[in-house]
Amino acid sequence: MPSTKYADSDKAHGLPGSGSGASRAAALHAKTIAVDERRIFVGSFNLDPRSARLNTEMGIVMDSPVLAGTLAKQLDGRLPNEAYEVRLTPDGQRLEWVEPGPQGPVHHSDEPGTTMMRRLLVAFLAMLPIEWML
Repeated sequence: MPSTKYADSDKAHGLPGSGSGASRAAALHAKTIAVDERRIFVGSFNLDPRSARLNTEMGIVMDSPVLAGTLAKQLDGRLPNEAYEVRLTPDGQRLEWVEPGPQGPVHHSDEPGTTMMRRLLVAFLAMLPIEWML
């Protein structure tokens, strides 16, 4: 089975404009993927039908074992300490976000950095028949 390491760098460096509700004009936003320590993808393109059909984002794929291996090692070493782990709750009914912390992991039942209004908007949009865009 292929080994894939992935990072979405929207908030990775605390740049102005990163985070929920903030202006994105000054934000760096890239998807970075290493596959089998052989190929990498870097770009703003989301791997979904909406991005493929509507958005004007792009990316580049490079066949470079050196870059892919370096990227995979960096992601393996840094992400567990700097990123939320999103997983199903033990009952398998909801998502939870696990944040690394000095006293151990902190579990969040709502997406960190979101407001109640934002979550209500997302719940409303989830009811619309726009799955083809997701």
